[in-house]
Amino acid sequence: MTDKQFLSGKEKEVREQADLLMDALDHNSSIYIDADVVADIADYYAMNGQPQLMQRTVDYGLSIHPDNTDILIQKAYMYLDANQMDKAQQIVWNLGETTVDVKLLQAYTLFKQGNQEEARALLEELIEENDPEIAYQLANILLDFGEPERAYETLTRLIPDSKEPDYLEILAACDKDMGRIHEAIEGYNLVLNIQPYNTRVWRELAECYYETAAYSQCINACEFGLVADPYNVEITLIEGYCFIQLKNFKKAYELLSGVKAIFEKHPYLDYYMQALLAMDGEEYTEAYHLLRKAISYNEMEPEFYINSLAIIGIYLLYNDQVEEAEVYIDRAMSIDPNDAEVMRLKAEIFSRKGNRMEAEPLWNHCIEQTERATDLVNLGFYFISLKEMELAYLSMKKAWDINPHCFSELYSALYILSIYTNRPNEAKYYKKFMPEGAMNYTLDEEMPTDLFVQSMGMCLNLMLDALLEKFQKEMSGEE
Repeated sequence: MTDKQFLSGKEKEVREQADLLMDALDHNSSIYIDADVVADIADYYAMNGQPQLMQRTVDYGLSIHPDNTDILIQKAYMYLDANQMDKAQQIVWNLGETTVDVKLLQAYTLFKQGNQEEARALLEELIEENDPEIAYQLANILLDFGEPERAYETLTRLIPDSKEPDYLEILAACDKDMGRIHEAIEGYNLVLNIQPYNTRVWRELAECYYETAAYSQCINACEFGLVADPYNVEITLIEGYCFIQLKNFKKAYELLSGVKAIFEKHPYLDYYMQALLAMDGEEYTEAYHLLRKAISYNEMEPEFYINSLAIIGIYLLYNDQVEEAEVYIDRAMSIDPNDAEVMRLKAEIFSRKGNRMEAEPLWNHCIEQTERATDLVNLGFYFISLKEMELAYLSMKKAWDINPHCFSELYSALYILSIYTNRPNEAKYYKKFMPEGAMNYTLDEEMPTDLFVQSMGMCLNLMLDALLEKFQKEMSGEE
């Protein structure tokens, strides 16, 4: 339950009333709460992703305030969020009033039912009234309609400037939905300067950090959000996903399994996490069977579904079941044809079938799509294993350009690859970064490069193997 000492203003008042109501319901006792407060409590639970508590609130509110419009509106939104369109429509039909709140509900209902033209026409009527009193509601429903630019324009036109946290939060949400993630991060931090324990905003900020792969900052945001609400399912999920990305599967599983509702809501996640743990223990066959179970759930999130298909494909390729692997990789490519790992696997399938002409463009595209320096180094070592030294050089060079310190011996790898790929000037450049006495041979400009590589080939391969081992040790220490 949220610790109310961290809340302030109206949110604290609503939360206090909400706790009084839930305590009464838990003890089967009666309590009187005004209808507008009931509606506020229901809205609070809706905004914070607690539909079961919202339903309890609405049902009790209607038991003491039958046919109250504000509570019925909240109940209709509850049905719409649960995709129970018929029940929502029944409420909308029975509402006799034509207030702004009712019109907004009608517009949202039409939109959810797929009647987008009618929904937008009704919303336009409200926008044309130029009423600042409903600016926040209009902006929020435009965000729901997937129109963040219009939401931003409408809000800032009706209310040109405000330091209110609700105002700043909506602007940040607009930035987020427009893909302006860094601006959204700034906006959410402004809100948190005013409301430092607003769990909802910490969740939004964490999502922004996750989207930019700033996993450590994302974890910090989640931890702050969980201070006020230790059992928040959505924030715990995000933090667990961060630890998955950081390959700390044990920590991720401990975190996610600590909130029972997570695996109840996402049953595939238990199989997925167990599979990652099995892989960590090098129990690849067990991981394969667990992932087969995980992908049987249709609601599996695309990121995890693609990753599961890719891992299954890797397992099948390792066991030389190329045709079977291709089935899973093609399924992954149909979802996201630009996923770097999926492209790499598809290219490997082409290569194994002897069709290098088809594989090479995918390998190059894979390098282009990969933006994380350590992933590029790992990709470079993969190309080395295939004896694709030119591709290995290109991948490692891009890693160097992004972050030359992502691997302590990246200059050594690039030095060796420069020799392999006949780049004497580049080899001399990377040699400058080596400690005194390292690799006590020099590139003789007069010696033909192919002869040099032939004479040094075994030594260079052993060095690359040693560099790979060092890289893997450094990565296993990442968090």
